[in-house]
Amino acid sequence: MGEVESRGNKKHASLLADSLSLLLKITNGDYMTDNKLMNEPDPQWQQRYCLSCHSPMNYNLSLCEVCAPWTLPEKTQNPEARGGLEQITMIEFLNDDNYQDLILRGMPDNDDSWRVLISSIITLAVGGSESPLHEQFLNDTDELLNHITRMQDRINEYTDKLSRNENLALSYYSHFVDLDVSHILDDDSDHIVQFEIKNQSVIFRVFRLKGGNVPSHAYRFPKPTTLYSDYYAEIVSINGYNVSFDYKDLEGCAEMIIMLDICNKDIDEKVEFLNRKYCEIIDNLHSHQMLSYESLRFLPNSVAILTEIDGIINGKYGDLVRDLLLCSLYVFENWKWVQNVRDSPRTRSFQFLRRIVSDLESKVVPYGKGLEVTSITGNCYQVCRLYPRTEQSLPQVFWTVLDVGIDDNVCLEVEKEHGLPMGDILGVIILSLYDDLESSQLLHTLNI
Repeated sequence: MGEVESRGNKKHASLLADSLSLLLKITNGDYMTDNKLMNEPDPQWQQRYCLSCHSPMNYNLSLCEVCAPWTLPEKTQNPEARGGLEQITMIEFLNDDNYQDLILRGMPDNDDSWRVLISSIITLAVGGSESPLHEQFLNDTDELLNHITRMQDRINEYTDKLSRNENLALSYYSHFVDLDVSHILDDDSDHIVQFEIKNQSVIFRVFRLKGGNVPSHAYRFPKPTTLYSDYYAEIVSINGYNVSFDYKDLEGCAEMIIMLDICNKDIDEKVEFLNRKYCEIIDNLHSHQMLSYESLRFLPNSVAILTEIDGIINGKYGDLVRDLLLCSLYVFENWKWVQNVRDSPRTRSFQFLRRIVSDLESKVVPYGKGLEVTSITGNCYQVCRLYPRTEQSLPQVFWTVLDVGIDDNVCLEVEKEHGLPMGDILGVIILSLYDDLESSQLLHTLNI
């Protein structure tokens, strides 16, 4: 072995000793994780720190090249970091106990849950102090959400009865040969739901879903699994005037009722106003470049709550409220992998792995699928992420090792029951492959 290689071996002698020690401890089952190697990041560089190992990066992504293959779901791109934050960092948001209730709420799925999220963020940010703007938002949306709930209840009640009758009819005639289902279900008939809210007459038409897509503006009936058909409802008229909303019918109708309660005239003008206002707010939110396309897909449906979100992004309640909203949306969008980086032992283990990669310099190179190791004997190994074949199945190990020289896999396993975090296991594997000459005495599958 040459002089240069010998100096390299001396440089890494302590690491290699650690490798054999760790490997023996894993074999004996007495290893405990205690790898706190990285300092806390400087908040001013929050966009340049990996959310997994908290190490500094010189590119604006969420995960470093070491952590990304072992953190992201299969075929998922490394997302850009959450920019535009002023008061907190994403790492603080993910790890501070004060914000865990926000994180665990999950992405809101209707206007009511959006209202709860916004209210929780404002309350958390302002502490015990009262906010007149917050109180006004709650008062303004109380009536709106009540109207939406009443309309849902009336449509659901009608559609549930319709579906049960159809299901009963189909069951009765099921023994007939060459039965034309459309004759039994009476597809040509109009199914009309009419009711009054605040002295405003509202009519919806209910449709059976026939294999196509539900119109984007329609209300979809939450189908019980025991019923035959699936349904959706579209607005027909308010006070005898045909109306058409560019956003969701229920939310648009509820907001129209509130406006008509103030001035019961000019329905067409009010519908046009709401449609125009909705489009303007969506364009504004998109132009902020703080919300991703995925966030825009899950925004609330009512103009009132969208207006509140637009106000928050524009600083209505200050920087902290805006930051908390942006961080919450980022976490909800990326929950499939973000939930992993919130685990402290896992974070410390990837700090341990990152330290090893840094100390071994060019001998360990991150690449798209994992890490490539050049050993002291000159062998080249690729440690790749192994994904389960289905969501239900889990592989016995989460990695594969390829000996590039012979283009064959190396069987290298660590007993799962020891419960080591992923980064610690990878660190041991990398160190063992680097000193494959020594490791081959214990790992006979290495081709030395």
